[in-house]
Amino acid sequence: MAKERILVVDDEPDVLHVCERILTSDGFNVKTVSSGFEAVQLASAEKFDLLLTDIKMPGMDGLDVAEAARTVNPHLVCVTMTGYSTMDTAIEALRLGIEEFIIKPFMPQDLIAAVSRALEKEKLRQESARLRALMPLFELNRVFMSTTDVPRLAQQVLSAAASELKASRAVLLLCEEPQSSSENPGPYQTYASFDVANQDISAWARAASGICDGEAHVVLDQGNAADLLREIGAATIIAVAIKAKQGTLGALVLAHDDPSSRFSESDVEFLSVLCGQASVAIENAMLFEELRQAYEDLKQLDYMKSEFISIAAHELRTPLAILMGYAGILEGMVPAELKQYASIILRNAGRLRALMDEMLNLDALERGTSLIRLEGIDLASLVRDTVEDLRPLADTKHQTLSLELGAGNVRLTTDREKFGMVLANLVSNAIKFTPEGGQIAVRSREVPGGIEVEVQDNGIGIAEGEQDRIFERFYQVEDSLTREHEGMGLGLSIAKGMAELLGGRISLESELGRGSTFRFTVPLAPRL
Repeated sequence: MAKERILVVDDEPDVLHVCERILTSDGFNVKTVSSGFEAVQLASAEKFDLLLTDIKMPGMDGLDVAEAARTVNPHLVCVTMTGYSTMDTAIEALRLGIEEFIIKPFMPQDLIAAVSRALEKEKLRQESARLRALMPLFELNRVFMSTTDVPRLAQQVLSAAASELKASRAVLLLCEEPQSSSENPGPYQTYASFDVANQDISAWARAASGICDGEAHVVLDQGNAADLLREIGAATIIAVAIKAKQGTLGALVLAHDDPSSRFSESDVEFLSVLCGQASVAIENAMLFEELRQAYEDLKQLDYMKSEFISIAAHELRTPLAILMGYAGILEGMVPAELKQYASIILRNAGRLRALMDEMLNLDALERGTSLIRLEGIDLASLVRDTVEDLRPLADTKHQTLSLELGAGNVRLTTDREKFGMVLANLVSNAIKFTPEGGQIAVRSREVPGGIEVEVQDNGIGIAEGEQDRIFERFYQVEDSLTREHEGMGLGLSIAKGMAELLGGRISLESELGRGSTFRFTVPLAPRL
C-alpha cells in the first residue's frame, strides 16, 4: 500500500472532499487546505511527497504555492488541477517543474493515474541523480584498489569524500585494532585529515564514537551534539563507519561549518558506498603490508641461513681434510684387525664432505656465482662414466642398474662437471629410494635441439601432492624424525638448479608405490 503524504489545495470544499476520498481510498496519507497561504505554512511545518493544487485560487494561485513550497522542500512533486488554462500558464508551470496537469472535471482513475505518474517520475529522477552521483565511485574504486600504501589510500578516500560533499573539514580515523564487538570502536589514530591539521583530533574521535557494529553512520547537529559541535566549530557532522569482515576498521568524519549546509540522504548513500570500497582497499593494503613485511623477514632469515651454510661448510673443510688425511695414514699403518675402524672413519668423513659440497653448490646457485666452463664432450662417455661410478652403490642393495645409450655418437658443448653432477644426483636419488633388488634404468636419446637423459626406477614413488615440492631445498617426503633414507633433501634442488644453469630442465613422472621417472634435457650448445 502506498504511504506517500499528499497535500491537497483548492478553494472549493467539494473538490477537496472528492480528492481526499479518492486518494485516501488508494492508500495515500492526505491533508487538505483551502488556501494557498495555508498550504505554504503547512508545507513549511511538515514534510510532504506531493502537492496537488488548483491553479486559480483567490489570494495566491497554485503556481505561486508550488514555487513557495519548493523553496522549503526542493524534492516536492507538484500536480495542478485546472478547469481552463492559457499558454502563459502552461509555460510558467513547465518552468516551475510541474509534473502533471489534471483537467476538471476528472474521473477518480484519472486523478490516481496523474498522481502515480508524477510520483514515479520523481522516483526515476532521484534514481537517475543517485546513479550519476555514484558514477565517480567506479573510477575511485579502481584508484583505491591499485594503492597499497595505507596512509596514501586514506588520503585518497578523504579527498574524494570532502570534494564530492563540499565538506568544510574532514578526517579519516582508523582503529589500532579491528573492532568486532558491539562496543564503541577505538582508540583511533589519524591517517588523513583535511583542514584540521592543527586541531585536537580527540573531539573528532568522539564524533565517531557513536558508530558501532550495529550502526553504519551517525549525523550530529545542534539538536543532539551541541557541545561537541561547539568544540569542533562545526554546524553539522556526519561519521560513517569503515567496516570489514573482521569488524570496524575506522570511520570517515566530515563537517559543514555553514549552518545552511546539511548532509542529505544522497550524501549518506554516497559515503556508505565510498566507505564500503575503502574498507576493501584498506584491508587489502594492510594485508599487502603484512605480506611485504613477512617477505622481508623471510628474506632476512633466508640470507642468514645461507650465510650460516656457507660459513659452516667452508670452516669445516679444513679440519675435515686433516681428519681424512690422518685417517688415511692410519689405515695404512695399523694392523689388519684395526683397519676396519679407520675405514669407517674415512667412509663417514667422505659422507660429510659430500654433504658440505652439496651445501656449497646450493649456496653458489642461490648467489648466482656458479661459473660455467664449456667444453665439447661425448655424451655416451659421460653418461657411462657417471653410471659406472655409482654402480657399486646399487650393487650393495642388489639392484639392477641398466644403461641404454640411444643417442649414438652425439657431442655437445656444456659444462662436464655440472652435467655429471645433475645426472649423478638423479641416479643416486633413484638408488636411495628404490628397495633392495629393484631396477633402475638410465637412457639417453637425442631430441630436437638437444639431448635427453632419463632415469627410471621402480622404487617407492612420489604422491601427486608432493611432486610440486620435491625440488625445493631441504624438502623431503618423509618426516625428518622417522625417515629411513639419509640426506638433507638438497640433491634434487641442486640438480634442478644446475640443469637450468646449463639451459635445460628436469621433469618428473611418478606414481606412489610404482616408481618415478626423471627426465633431464639440455641443448647441444648453449643458447647465447
